[in-house]
Amino acid sequence: MLFRSRLHVTGTTGLVFNYADCIDRIDMDPAVEWLGNRAGDAWVVEEARARAGATVRPFTVAWYQAAPAGAIAPQLDRWFPDAGIVCMRSAWHDPGATFCAAKGGNNAARHAHLDLGTFVLDALGQRWAMDLGPDDYTLPEYFGRKRYAYYRTRTEGHNTLVIDGQNQDPAGRAPIIGFATIAGEARAVIDLVAAYAAAGATRAVRGIGLIDGRRRVIVQDELSLRSGTDIAWAMHTQADVQVDLATGGRVAILTRGNARLEAQILDPTPAWFAVEVVAAPAPQRRIEGVRKLTVQM
Repeated sequence: MLFRSRLHVTGTTGLVFNYADCIDRIDMDPAVEWLGNRAGDAWVVEEARARAGATVRPFTVAWYQAAPAGAIAPQLDRWFPDAGIVCMRSAWHDPGATFCAAKGGNNAARHAHLDLGTFVLDALGQRWAMDLGPDDYTLPEYFGRKRYAYYRTRTEGHNTLVIDGQNQDPAGRAPIIGFATIAGEARAVIDLVAAYAAAGATRAVRGIGLIDGRRRVIVQDELSLRSGTDIAWAMHTQADVQVDLATGGRVAILTRGNARLEAQILDPTPAWFAVEVVAAPAPQRRIEGVRKLTVQM
């Protein structure tokens, strides 16, 4: 039931997993409720109505039906093979719950960015790892030969790996090769080797999951590369970031309002966090208030 994806890709902050040319806030479409009724899925109907709030559109009235009986408890985690995305969360209807979504998929898909392996993260009522979304469609050759010359569409503009400063292969595909969900954990594994083969990678795998009773998020990358290859790990955020130098830079503290998140490098040694200010030269849309947390090795 692909229409369930519209609900699963919405994080606990109300922001969606806006990979490719998608914006991060989308109103709930009445078609989701209609499809839920059509399929006899009471959970979809109830969830779509709750997320629509007080907004009433003509189709909301035209398509209204009493919800089917027998709501099924929703799954916390879902893998959508056709889109190549996975969504995981610690709870529904808790604005402070943890939500993490990541993507594999196909760089050659319509409106795609070179973003295989990217992820977003919500927790404590805030979005910590964000996607910058699309740029202005009227930019020169935005859908042509300059498509991947712009920061928001390039690999460096996403929460993934950049190898030797190169973009991912525009024709690269990244299948999700593992997915597991149990009460206290959820994990997914994405095979990124085709995205980085031109950079000499013979193995590139990203694992991402909720662990420790779904209270923590882990991102684990396993790579086999040529000697001397440069690797850049990055996460874009609107949080204030302070690197804890007392830990050798292996801990970074992110704050948004009264919420606080700790990022920790578990391996390798030596490696440390650094923070970059994100900017895009004109005529690209300005990027304001965004920082890039990076891992230096």
